[in-house]
Amino acid sequence: MGRLVGVDLARALAVFGMYIVHIGPMLGNTSGFGTWVRFLADGHSSVLFATLAGFSLMLIAGRREPKTGLAGRQAKARIAIRAVILLALGSVLAIEYGDVIILGFYGVYFLLALPLLRLSARTLAIIAAGLALVTPQLAFVLKMWLSGSVLQSINAYDPLEKLNDVGVVDLLLTGLYPTITWMPFLIAGMALARLDLSAPAVQRRLAALGAALTVAAYGLSLWLRTACPCCLRARTRCSAGSGGRPAAPGRGPAVPVRGPVAPGRGRVAAGPASSSCRRPRTCWVPGRTPAPRSTSSAAWASRSS
Repeated sequence: MGRLVGVDLARALAVFGMYIVHIGPMLGNTSGFGTWVRFLADGHSSVLFATLAGFSLMLIAGRREPKTGLAGRQAKARIAIRAVILLALGSVLAIEYGDVIILGFYGVYFLLALPLLRLSARTLAIIAAGLALVTPQLAFVLKMWLSGSVLQSINAYDPLEKLNDVGVVDLLLTGLYPTITWMPFLIAGMALARLDLSAPAVQRRLAALGAALTVAAYGLSLWLRTACPCCLRARTRCSAGSGGRPAAPGRGPAVPVRGPVAPGRGRVAAGPASSSCRRPRTCWVPGRTPAPRSTSSAAWASRSS
């Protein structure tokens, strides 16, 4: 079987997107064509990587037809070994860099994908679509349920949390790349791998589906921004203030804080309420208490260190 040019192109786009995100200017510091390039890379390259990771798993497990017998067991073992290595490397690097290291998350993705390796493209696509619709809402509910006391009880018995502050709950639910909401991308890549991508009919259907999903996703986002502008703006502010990590319920008490973003991991400050919002935006700050309004952000940061 020859190489799939489209897959190679997707890999190249993901790599270039990664470089743009990591070493390029921030979106707010760009203009013109550079703004569009940064926008296309920001967030999209990581999702493309996750989808390609699922595709790569099927290259190991048997792309069009799953491997069975000894070959199938060997394929699962190879994937499991890769998962353990990724989880170990990610855990070590997270000691210094926190949950911005995605390797540990990929280790969990790979382990959870093992039972799905023999499923058909149709079944995998249904699972991916179902998870994409359900897991964001489920994640929201679970984060609301994980109060500070519950989370502390879980983390007290979590060796990963004690090692690098990125525990099982972070890997599954509250981290920067939570498994619960990122598995659909991986499973979608697995479904794509099971298709005959060299067939023109399949290519046309995938192109149409991709265009439809793009229009639907950005259309819904635009509608939400119009219908409830303060809701999305509040989430964006909280995510940006925490270094890209969404402020999640269960990471600590809900603390309404006004003023600029305080430096340091996990110290999030929300801006004042907009004219369309009745309440000040709130972020969940791990173990932090509200800063007095008369206290500057610098003083709060030094006091919280």
